[in-house]
Amino acid sequence: MTLKQFADHLVDKGLPVLLDEHGKLSPLFIDAIVAAIENFDSKLLEALTAGLFKSDLGDVLSVLEEEQRLQLVALLGNKFDFSSLAEIDESVKLPLMTVLAPEVVAEGIMGLDTDNIVYILEGVQEDEQSKILALIPRPKHDDIKKALRYPEQSAGRLMQTTMVAIPSFWTVAQTVEYCRNDAHIPEEFYSIYVTDADSKLYGTVTLCQLLKTPAWVSIKSITNDSLHMIEAYEDREEAAYIFRHYSLISLPVVDQHKRLLGVIMADDIIDVVQEEVDEDLRALVGLGDEEISASVIDITRGRFVWLTVNLLTAFLSAAVISFFEAVIKEVVALAVLAPIVTSQGGNAATQTMTVAVRSIATRELSWFNLGKFITREALVGLLNGTLFAILIGTTVWFLYSNAELSVAVSSAIIINLLVGALAGALFPLAVYKLNGDPAVVSGTFVTTVTDCVGFLAVLGIAALLFAA
Repeated sequence: MTLKQFADHLVDKGLPVLLDEHGKLSPLFIDAIVAAIENFDSKLLEALTAGLFKSDLGDVLSVLEEEQRLQLVALLGNKFDFSSLAEIDESVKLPLMTVLAPEVVAEGIMGLDTDNIVYILEGVQEDEQSKILALIPRPKHDDIKKALRYPEQSAGRLMQTTMVAIPSFWTVAQTVEYCRNDAHIPEEFYSIYVTDADSKLYGTVTLCQLLKTPAWVSIKSITNDSLHMIEAYEDREEAAYIFRHYSLISLPVVDQHKRLLGVIMADDIIDVVQEEVDEDLRALVGLGDEEISASVIDITRGRFVWLTVNLLTAFLSAAVISFFEAVIKEVVALAVLAPIVTSQGGNAATQTMTVAVRSIATRELSWFNLGKFITREALVGLLNGTLFAILIGTTVWFLYSNAELSVAVSSAIIINLLVGALAGALFPLAVYKLNGDPAVVSGTFVTTVTDCVGFLAVLGIAALLFAA
């Protein structure tokens, strides 16, 4: 049943409309869920949630209050889809996991893929993890424990250990028979992984190749040994890059000896790409890993640190201004015009920095085109600076009829937009070269540079002109 069919089914039964005009869960539907919870109506709650995809049930959990989430799980019992916990933020998941009995969690996650179980158990206290894992039979118990040992941002955390792996000496007939009858293979798969006698990954065979090949043919003879793989401890961003660059559906995960450990599927990488984009966007403005469901205290704590850094850098700009108090007193208009110069420089720097950070993340920027990129951005900054110098210089002359003031502001605009373009390009590259995250570090320091240079340029040039 599709989501639309389920929505029509609810209407036919006289239940609230599932989706609004934008295709999102409707407020009336959420109100009905809340009413069913408050009235302890498990049958109505089951009817309302029976056809929801795991992501839609995750959306429902995200908008409910903490106590209501727990009541929903309790009322649905074994009808609750635990895979929905892999679709929600940690700030929603963890409070729920801390109050659910280990027996309930273990039973609910037993049939899920390893990667989803690992995400659900991430962040849960180790003693609670151990209680849950103790109730899961081997070998799945061992697979989950191994996956949890990998770093949180690694490819090993993304992999599922359920896959089709066969020895290279099998025939097509043996492989087909294995795929038909083995209970431990995944419900859906597209590639068969071929290993040698040492369990090292030898290559892959697609289902299409398998079905087109006569039964007596050796698997080794139809194996594609030119394949892409990733080590378990590699960063998940590397896995995302390989998927995107080579248009893959799945990616085998191996250890340092090339022994097959698991496989990452495309649906998991889509989540990674979205998370990385969100992470970079938040990092550019110092938001860290803040989620929309986070508490006021957590948000305040996260933002306060970065705002403190911004405050400290702002004192640098204030120090530059303090050197030119005399000229500001003499020409009060400078107090009005100087922020225009710094603002334009900051905006220009942010534009260039955003392009640089994105190009680094997607690996479009390399040593081969680095010089061209920096030269281009410098020329763009210089050209925009010249155009705005003419525009702002003319405006200043019209407002104040002061040639020295007009020249000071115009010259400062050209200087600051050029410096902003160079800073926006060079800062992210330097941070990346030092193994830092360009998205996290660059924003504040690039803005500080353009503020300091902008004030120094406009006030310094004005001081020279008016002294003459």
